Amino acid sequence: MKKIFILAFFTFILLSTSLIAAPMNTTNKIYNIALKGGTLGLGIDIFTPIDPQYTLRFNLNGLKKNHPIKTTYNTFEGDFKLYTAGVLLDYHPKETPFKLSAGIYANSSTYDGKDHILFSDINIHASYNKIAPYLGIGWSNNKNQKGWGFTFDIGALYQGKADVRADISALGIQIELKDKLDKYQIIPVIAIGICYTF
Repeated sequence: MKKIFILAFFTFILLSTSLIAAPMNTTNKIYNIALKGGTLGLGIDIFTPIDPQYTLRFNLNGLKKNHPIKTTYNTFEGDFKLYTAGVLLDYHPKETPFKLSAGIYANSSTYDGKDHILFSDINIHASYNKIAPYLGIGWSNNKNQKGWGFTFDIGALYQGKADVRADISALGIQIELKDKLDKYQIIPVIAIGICYTF
C-alpha cells in the first residue's frame, strides 16, 4: 500500500509539471468553490479546469473528534485533531464529471490524551507525517457551465505511522499506544458537498 501512495505522489508531480508548463487557454476562465463535509471534517475546495480533462484543485479541511483509547490497564481520554491542506490533480476521462484524483497534503494530524494513574497524570501526544499523499475517485463539475453543482470524493490519505510521546517514562504504555494509533496511518476519505461555478 505504501508503494502505491509513493507512486501516486510521483505521478502527481510529473503530471502537474507537464500541465503547468503547457500553454493554457485563459479565455473565459472559470472557477469553482465547494463546501464539503466528510471524514476529514468540514472542508472547502477551490478548483479550476486547466485542460478539458484536467482540473487543478486546492482543498482545506478541519476536524476535531473525541476518541478514548484503551490499553491493558489504562483508558486515555483525548482528541484527534486533523487539519489538512492539499493540492490535487483531477483527471476527468472523456471530459465527464467522473474523476480520478491524486495529490499531496500538508498534514497536521495529532492525538492528545490523558489518564490518571495513582497520584499523577500521564499525558500523551502523537503526531503523523507532515506530508501525506492522496489517491481517490469522485464526481464534480469540469465544464464551462456556471451555476450550482454537486461534488463527491472517496479515497485514502496515507499519513504514516504515529510518533507517540509521553510526559513521563512509561515505555510499555507508549508501545501499546503506538500499536493502537498506527491503525490510523491510512485515513479513509469520504466527502460530499455542493459547489458553485462562476
